[in-house]
Amino acid sequence: PVAVSAVSGVKIAEQGVTGIESLRNFVPTLWMTETAIGNNIAIRGVFSGVNPGFEQSVGTYVDGLYRGRPQQTRAPFMDLERVEVLRGPQSILFGKNSIAGALNITTARPTEELAAGASALYEPDFNEQEYTGYLSGPITDSVRARVSARYRETDGHLKNLTLSTDEPNREETSVRGWLEWDVSEDLRLSLKAEKGEFDVVGRQIEIYSELPVPGAPGPTNPFGGLTYSQILAALGQDPSVLNNYPDYKRSANGDFSNNDTEEYVFTVDWKLGDLDLTAITGYSKYEFVELCDCDFTGGNVFGVGMAEEFDQLSQEIRLSSPTGGTFEYLVGAYYEEADLTFGDTIFVDGGSVLVPLLNGNPAFIGTPLQGVAGTAVANTGTPRLFDQDSTAYAVFGQLTWNATESFRGTLGLRYTNEEKDATRTLTFTTIDGDPLSGAQAILAPATYGAAFNVRAHDLSGSRSEDKLLPSVILEYDVSDSILTYLSWSQGSKSGGFDARSNNPTVPPATQCNTAPVPGQPRDPAGCLWGREIGTFEFEDENADNIELGAKMSFGGSFEVNAALYFTNYQDMQVSTFDGSLGFNVQNAGEADIMGLELDARWRASEHSLLSAAVAYTDFEFKDYFGQCAYGQTPDAPDGINCNYKGKTNEFVA
Repeated sequence: PVAVSAVSGVKIAEQGVTGIESLRNFVPTLWMTETAIGNNIAIRGVFSGVNPGFEQSVGTYVDGLYRGRPQQTRAPFMDLERVEVLRGPQSILFGKNSIAGALNITTARPTEELAAGASALYEPDFNEQEYTGYLSGPITDSVRARVSARYRETDGHLKNLTLSTDEPNREETSVRGWLEWDVSEDLRLSLKAEKGEFDVVGRQIEIYSELPVPGAPGPTNPFGGLTYSQILAALGQDPSVLNNYPDYKRSANGDFSNNDTEEYVFTVDWKLGDLDLTAITGYSKYEFVELCDCDFTGGNVFGVGMAEEFDQLSQEIRLSSPTGGTFEYLVGAYYEEADLTFGDTIFVDGGSVLVPLLNGNPAFIGTPLQGVAGTAVANTGTPRLFDQDSTAYAVFGQLTWNATESFRGTLGLRYTNEEKDATRTLTFTTIDGDPLSGAQAILAPATYGAAFNVRAHDLSGSRSEDKLLPSVILEYDVSDSILTYLSWSQGSKSGGFDARSNNPTVPPATQCNTAPVPGQPRDPAGCLWGREIGTFEFEDENADNIELGAKMSFGGSFEVNAALYFTNYQDMQVSTFDGSLGFNVQNAGEADIMGLELDARWRASEHSLLSAAVAYTDFEFKDYFGQCAYGQTPDAPDGINCNYKGKTNEFVA
């Protein structure tokens, strides 16, 4: 009794589904997009955004191990048994709860008989090569093993006009080993080890439909009427910046992303009389280094370097009763500890167009920054370091009462506790990471604050939260082939700490004496309203979901599944624009989502299967202030963002 779409490993292989981003072609309301600084996975229009401090709205589970980081979703598919996409809050049956939905991925396990397979692909247009293979079978009468491997490389489908290269150039390597041991008829031990590397040079990002700077050109608006690319070209940048229409060509100075992953899962399946005990111990680790040409053009403006390391150790235990009795139950416990270290830096090259522009900025006339602001930030960086240790534990249970042959009721309950300790620091250094000296040590921080709203800070915090999440499901069998259900559940996404805000939460007095910015009001201390206040801690997000569904089979050859739902999200965790380069996380959102989902399968003959799926989603913000579109007039209380009440969200389908 849940809205779920299942895709078999055979279909995934036959259709060339290489990852979650291509899986969405088979599952309505599932979206994934790779952005410049992170990944978004959405179900029913709900996703987390790209701040490293966010928990994921859509949880990913691989062989029972929770993958809670967006970077982990970029790992390619390899040798799968099936993928299940569960829509709506999943609070009870998975080790770590998720508020929007879940991707439950099961890899292929060792087989009783010897089996092997291999495939090779070559695509000449983009020089894509892919090689996969597996070997599976018994080692002894009670021990089985399976080894899988995958290698893929491709030159990419976009042309970088600045560098004359094909992008994104990808190289992916994955190796996995499974070992299963039947200790006895009632006890099975399994161990999985997996390692992967996936590196990308370039990005699949293209600029088009630029809008010009509003207004006519003049002394105070020298770029009026020009687009960003035209401004860069006028400043002597590479002519490739003028390519601003969709043609599978881009301009950029170079981007890359190097990723290494490692994962181990140890599973115990133990039959204790009529009861089944499952214990899953998991360890997951990854690290990546990225370079983002984050002005997204071939002009020399600024870049962003990023690096992240993550370690997670988890333990889940479940005990389930036999089925078919008057009462059926499942109880379990979950523990997880994780360490996250994230660092990034904005860096300005000495040849950046920002140097002459800032030196000539009329806003700095009459201040110590006049004529030297650009020189002050030349060859400098803004290293920011975020470190977080988290611990979570939960107990959960589900009880089903088979009242009659046709009617069942299920009550589920989860109690969870999470604790997090985090620090965030931001400093100013040379582009090589050395301390600033002389006048630059004073003028560079002042310029970054006045021009880009970036200020040094050192923050730390701890938080602990408890949550009780219930669910109720009523099922009625209209006939042997028609199941109907009505469910209500609550979901939650834990709070945390903002990893990317550019400012302290309270501006020190010394940071209020920056150069004035025209049109920005000041408080009595001289601080700019709303521009010098960053964010750090944010609270949990919650959802209530009610769903009416049916699963129907006709004649053994035709199946139809339907789900009608309404979800209310409160205290949505959102990133709001800070007026310059950064975003601040806060709980400022509420949304109502309702929709209808249908999928059907028809076995037309012994050799043909027709399937179809369609979804209608109505997503409406009830309370949300977000970044204005270019040219849009701010109407939020902070004077920077826009009010999106009554509007829909990205990735709604």
